[in-house]
Amino acid sequence: MFRFTIKSISLFVSLCFVMPAFSAEHIVHVYSFNPKTKKMDVFEPEFLKIAVGDTVRFIPKQSGHDTVSLKGLIPDGAEPWASEFSKEYTHTFTKEGVYAYECSPHFEWGMAGVIQVGDTFTNKEQFTQNLQRFNGEGAEKIRRIVAEQF
Repeated sequence: MFRFTIKSISLFVSLCFVMPAFSAEHIVHVYSFNPKTKKMDVFEPEFLKIAVGDTVRFIPKQSGHDTVSLKGLIPDGAEPWASEFSKEYTHTFTKEGVYAYECSPHFEWGMAGVIQVGDTFTNKEQFTQNLQRFNGEGAEKIRRIVAEQF
């Protein structure tokens, strides 16, 4: 009995040190109309800061939306993504840096978001340069978010 207790305590203490290493899941709601903010075609929140290895689950609250990473606005070597329309989608972020994404049919209307993975804007030069190629309210929203956060 005494051995079992020592083993149990050892296992518990070991798990206490291992548990923080697990990744977290973050939620982004995808709205045609957000009843709380009264805004149309938005990701909520529009900015997230997460750790490397964390996942983001995009949950559509209404139909007609997707989530797509923007080419040139994710770190080199990072995995791009493109969800199906009106479907929940989960993406795991394995590379540090800043990622911008859009709802492809509503980007021109400002439906975009930014995710910072880790503590460093490792792809800032590339991101800033490539962002110049984008126009419309979506690009302006990304510029605003980046200016506010960095």
